[in-house]
Amino acid sequence: MTVPTGELASIELHREAFGDLLVRMETAIVRGRHEAAAALGAMAADFASRHHPGWFAHPDLERMLIQLGGTISVATSEVPRCGHIHLVDVAAPGPVFDIAEKMQLVAADHSEVVIVEPSTNPLARAAELRRKIDEAEVVFLHTEPQAVEMTLALAGWRSRPPVVVVNHHETVFWTGVGVADVLVSHTASGRALGVDRRFVSPARSRLLPGRDVSPDIWRGWVEDVDRIVRAMHPAWLPQACLPAPAFPKDLEIAQWQRVAGRSDGLAASWARSGRLLERPDRPSLSVVVVGREGASTLECLHRVLDAAPDREAPQLIVIDTGHDPDLADLLDTLGGLVLRVPMSPGSEPDPLADGLRWCWGSESVLLPDACRPEPAAWSEALTALRSTEGGLVRRPDQNGVEQIFVRTELVTLGAGPGTVGEKSSRLVTPS
Repeated sequence: MTVPTGELASIELHREAFGDLLVRMETAIVRGRHEAAAALGAMAADFASRHHPGWFAHPDLERMLIQLGGTISVATSEVPRCGHIHLVDVAAPGPVFDIAEKMQLVAADHSEVVIVEPSTNPLARAAELRRKIDEAEVVFLHTEPQAVEMTLALAGWRSRPPVVVVNHHETVFWTGVGVADVLVSHTASGRALGVDRRFVSPARSRLLPGRDVSPDIWRGWVEDVDRIVRAMHPAWLPQACLPAPAFPKDLEIAQWQRVAGRSDGLAASWARSGRLLERPDRPSLSVVVVGREGASTLECLHRVLDAAPDREAPQLIVIDTGHDPDLADLLDTLGGLVLRVPMSPGSEPDPLADGLRWCWGSESVLLPDACRPEPAAWSEALTALRSTEGGLVRRPDQNGVEQIFVRTELVTLGAGPGTVGEKSSRLVTPS
């Protein structure tokens, strides 16, 4: 099965519009209008993250952002980064869950959290951010796809700290690979996209392990990342790998990525959230909060559930705060495979609300506190759900939400596993 011609045409239109913004950005740089160029770069990143151009990163945008970052004049420390480890997590408020608030809770006793708010002057905001992270030992980026401020802040800074970019948006276009010393992904498919479509070398790509592993494995993973960033010569850091241009033939898979990343972000959140609860001694399930998103939410639920083989939907709990009768009817047709927990208008039940705080977002907010035990709120939340719905049973053949979702979408679009298209191995580095 091929993607409809209309969808292919849309991708080409997106590329054309994105390219026009890059031309205007480069013209502004040539004319010395650096603030205008940075604003155009932010516009290009925002457009591409919302209207997929078939690329997941672009070398020209990264190159120009790094060039603009080199124009920032901020006095920074030149002292060796050693001794007491000062970790800085940089986050941007998200549209579904305030990941920055969550990070402040889990990181309060070991690191600093810097919030990147939207700005009409990305270059000025980047200078402010550079001052804030000047003494950091390691920087973890948890930013939105369109947030170019951190790339600007880190680019062209010869004494900058090592940077770990956390891949929160695996299925959409984003900026930041140009300053990534280590790219951390939540899923194997996300890591593959980082290597094949964002051109981050496998040696600098890491897969975040599931939380059902022992603390010793977590600790070893964190130490592994730490060794990578600390082994780099300081002079290499500003020359971090940039993406080379890719012109993929497999537009079907690019279209799947676009679809998977849209619908109010529900599909991506759904695919990630359930793995937070996985333990050998507990059911494997996913929790989705459904509010008043309307038709796009229902469309997303229909698409994923109907595509599952033999309608065997993944084990799922839906916290229904929107009271949509169409949604209730849809979930009722799925029987015991999906459990619906309706909420009274205005209610904020405890401890369920506390437990959900740890569900939205992704596991990466545990960095660098990866060895901390699971929040007690989850145990209480599961108890509340079991008492409400009468127990949850995991099917032995269940693979989890993410695997089912990816497999069925690939089948639907006629693209087999490993279809990643052609790529160039050329690395673009700033002169």
